[in-house]
Amino acid sequence: MRSSESSPTGPGPPVAPTRPHVSTWHGRAHEDPYAWLRDPDWREAMLDPSRLSPEIRDYLEAENAYTETALAPVSELREKLFGELRARIKEDDSSVPKPDGPHEYYVRYREGGQHPLICRRARHVDGGRGKDSDAEAVLLDGDAEAKDAEYFELGEWAHSPDHRYLAYAADYSGAEAHSIRVRDLRSGEVLEDRIEHAAANLVWADPAPTPDPAPTAGPAPTAG
Repeated sequence: MRSSESSPTGPGPPVAPTRPHVSTWHGRAHEDPYAWLRDPDWREAMLDPSRLSPEIRDYLEAENAYTETALAPVSELREKLFGELRARIKEDDSSVPKPDGPHEYYVRYREGGQHPLICRRARHVDGGRGKDSDAEAVLLDGDAEAKDAEYFELGEWAHSPDHRYLAYAADYSGAEAHSIRVRDLRSGEVLEDRIEHAAANLVWADPAPTPDPAPTAGPAPTAG
């Protein structure tokens, strides 16, 4: 790996070497001297970063190191700007409750938190909206889910038609390969069966067929 000439502020950025590479698409040849930076097993590497080619990893880490070095003189300014931007965000924000049967569902955030909380509360007998003071049930705590994970991002979620189960898609790697899981809202337990490497979309079937894999009980969600 080569580096450009040094500048007054320090060593220059790493320079990726070029290598002859020609691919033919629709009868036309295309030259790409940087094709080696695309790992032939990139899908597997996205799911498991340890499988990334060491050569590519070394180059990416060199770029990251250079970026940190180049931005070091403005580190305090970066922190200040981050603080100013965050101060303009309503951290304990919440969505408008969505009524469905005997409950209404909504998402909210806690102050200082990073991930959503999926919640519900009872609707009034006459079908009217509940009050903020009504008892709240947290169906999924995103902050708790992310606590021991290197990466966590919640995708779509949906409750079952009978309101007993909550299906949710979560990305635990950053590869946008989601794990679709189902929680029993009576016991709070996550069922053993799950759908791995799925998109973030899901929907409950009603009446529900039983796909493979499927929850051990109750209607089954299907990947969208």
